[in-house]
Amino acid sequence: APMTPKDRMYPRSVRREELARLQQMGVMGIEVDFFGGDKQATMQLYLDLFEDAADYGIMVNVHGATVPRGWQRTYPNLMTAEAVKGMEYVTFDQRNADQQAHHCTILPFTRNVVSSMDFTPVVFNPRIRGVQVRTTPAFELALSVVFESGIQHFGLVPEERPLMPDFVVDFLRKVPAAWDDTRFVDGYPGRSVILARRSGETWYVAGLNGQNEAQTLAADLSFLGQGRWQGDQIADGANRTFDLTPIRTTSDATHRVHVPARGGFVMRLSPAN
Repeated sequence: APMTPKDRMYPRSVRREELARLQQMGVMGIEVDFFGGDKQATMQLYLDLFEDAADYGIMVNVHGATVPRGWQRTYPNLMTAEAVKGMEYVTFDQRNADQQAHHCTILPFTRNVVSSMDFTPVVFNPRIRGVQVRTTPAFELALSVVFESGIQHFGLVPEERPLMPDFVVDFLRKVPAAWDDTRFVDGYPGRSVILARRSGETWYVAGLNGQNEAQTLAADLSFLGQGRWQGDQIADGANRTFDLTPIRTTSDATHRVHVPARGGFVMRLSPAN
């Protein structure tokens, strides 16, 4: 199907007319794709787009775009940007899919430090457009926490619902896109990463194994407050399934998870009653 509408974001008169129409329709946000490089005119187009969209109360996500340069500070309606070889790129070629786990354990140290990143993560289908997905389901689920994006677009399609147990659906419904605190727990670019993010009183801890062999990931939980904490862990089960385990712990514990090649895990912890 053709991609439409086209050429509605310039010149300014056309852009503001389109934004006014979208506002009247009740549209809250737009994704603008296919920007033409980093020349001065294009860089100015970004800024003009963000400013005009703010006038109409419309959020913006840019794809096919350059890496933002602190733009979210000036224009908080810029929610996220692609600016990365994301899940779409993974599906283009088997060689890309073969490198995905390694790639995803580099991005938390590089691209995602600069600004919000719309990787379009979380894919549970084992094969997409003839490309074999190499990462495990728990690895994909962990991306929803490891990658920060002001709006998190999961790469799921309805046909994947039978692959998702109810506790995974519940996790995806509740996982925040905005965080009150973020802690680097452990990792090394290209090998593994563990990040902890807090929303309210709840901590989400996620780990990725970027290597082609199993390894044990260790999470120092000293970032937790005093007292006991409880929750659950979702990790990899046998034959591309999920394993759900209840967790009770304290801040002086080190939580260890045996993670298969290109696998991952997530934990959700709240203060125990």
